[in-house]
Amino acid sequence: RLELAEIRISAAPLDDWQAAAGELIELAENALDHGALRYARQGYQLASYLRWVHGQCGEALSDSLQGERVTRSGTDREQVVGMAEAAKCLALLERDLPRADAMILEAQALAARQGYHCAAIPTCLGILRYYEGQWDRACEQLMEARALCKSQGDRVSEFLANEYLALTETERGDFHQAARHCRAMRAIGERLREGSEAPLADAMSGLCHYVLEGAHEGLDEACDRLRVVDAKQRLTYVLNRVARQDIRNSRWSDAERRSTEALSLAQTMELPTESLLACLNLAEIKRHHLGTGALAEDPLLERMRSLCRSTVGASARKRAAKLMHQVTDEAKP
Repeated sequence: RLELAEIRISAAPLDDWQAAAGELIELAENALDHGALRYARQGYQLASYLRWVHGQCGEALSDSLQGERVTRSGTDREQVVGMAEAAKCLALLERDLPRADAMILEAQALAARQGYHCAAIPTCLGILRYYEGQWDRACEQLMEARALCKSQGDRVSEFLANEYLALTETERGDFHQAARHCRAMRAIGERLREGSEAPLADAMSGLCHYVLEGAHEGLDEACDRLRVVDAKQRLTYVLNRVARQDIRNSRWSDAERRSTEALSLAQTMELPTESLLACLNLAEIKRHHLGTGALAEDPLLERMRSLCRSTVGASARKRAAKLMHQVTDEAKP
């Protein structure tokens, strides 16, 4: 039943994803009662994925960690998969990244001793290096993950590897490369169920076209499709990056609208890096309208300082530090 449920999730949209997640947890518990640890982990991870896609981050993390716990008494291979998937979930949700790093290194060492290639390991390492701003190392790991997923026929995970390759390239400003990864995302998204994959590929392709050609038509429609499928996290980072390009193009009202929505979504989902990026966009908009000095007493600045004290992406932290330094200098008498 768990294997059939996985096929059903992969093949078509779900009428009631919350009921499906509850069914998966029940099946995972039944598998655990029978000592079928691999199937129990599968059930928890599938439920975690469904909840992540629909923005239930806390529940997704809880299910993923439970999937890791049930494999601790299993075979070495089961432990590798359990740890790697749980670490990947932590990285995707941007929760406790040091713990994710420690967990994935343990999984990597155990997998190496077994001669086992688990695609979740390079995927997780790539996402962690992305947050650290180590673009070359992130791409190296994600390219390995993509090749493993392709060879294993895991299209959902192959899409995820391409997704973070595209994000990595946008962060370092290579939108030609990002567009290439978006095309790969689109090809995979067309073969998957009608979830958030194809709309995300369209939105990211639209972002690349906006940056490279200056044409922004279709971006709002692509974001609307992400709203329809309730892909909050994916919508958040599209909105933040489109808003940043709006700022470069002096489209101030569009930038403010998108950044405000991104900040609301990021706060709801407790995504510190995306929250900081939205705050940075809003601060740059206020700076344009009111001048740098007016930001010195603005609550946005204190919110950015608070976010920088947490675990946020290196690139966002560097941008925030630069802006706060400029504000402090220009506020001096």
